[in-house]
Amino acid sequence: DLKSAKLQDLEAGQLCVVCRHGVGRRVQVEVLPKPGVVGWLTTATKAEVLLLRISDDEAHAALHPREPELVMVTVAAATAPVGSSWVEVFIMDDASLLDVKRALAEKLRSGPQVLTKGRFVQRRGAASFAGLRDEERLGGRRDLLFMGVDLH
Repeated sequence: DLKSAKLQDLEAGQLCVVCRHGVGRRVQVEVLPKPGVVGWLTTATKAEVLLLRISDDEAHAALHPREPELVMVTVAAATAPVGSSWVEVFIMDDASLLDVKRALAEKLRSGPQVLTKGRFVQRRGAASFAGLRDEERLGGRRDLLFMGVDLH
């Protein structure tokens, strides 16, 4: 139940900073990443139960997004012994895993094989892996496991 015209387009999962609590289920929020868009909304449950407080650093980071940075990502063969086969690529930290895969293909000069047959995975057990989607963001990951194509 949105009580401000400015908040009518609020989407599920959109990040907001709670400015203050009202009575019962009402909270005043500032919509991120658009500082200045402030309004009241009524939550589905009591505000005290629903809301999770964030630190001042997290609020500052959300209000003032930083510029993407160039980072080094180490890509290792998922099924090779540790440290035996790896490649380093440099890419912006806001890239998708598909972007990392493209940079890897360029570095290996292997043509479309890396893009079509290769995939990033994460270890799920001693001998099992779960695939990562190409559209996932790199985020804080700096070491990735890769399978389907040789990294030589």
